[in-house]
Amino acid sequence: MEFESEKFNADKDKPLPWFCQQKDRLTALYPDMSEFMICREVSRQCGGGLEHAVKSRTTEKSSEEDIINILYEVTTRTKIGSSRVNLKTKLNTPWKDAVDNPPNKIPII
Repeated sequence: MEFESEKFNADKDKPLPWFCQQKDRLTALYPDMSEFMICREVSRQCGGGLEHAVKSRTTEKSSEEDIINILYEVTTRTKIGSSRVNLKTKLNTPWKDAVDNPPNKIPII
């Protein structure tokens, strides 16, 4: 099923279009599904830490608009949901260059 295969990717997806597309897919499959259940199922498609962050900020009374706003805030204000950066490579590169090519020493007069 297309709904289950598409997870939210904070690096390439925007919260509003992604949420609306997932909602449309769910309502096509289950036309009688409540708004709460739609929000719950769509938030499950966020995956991992992003799913936890969204669910911990919502209540049973949260609307679709609330979920979209929460998803937007979490993805823009935190690194949750974005792809991981290899910090070892980033941190080792300048250090490695400094060891291989030490700066010229300034003579003391």
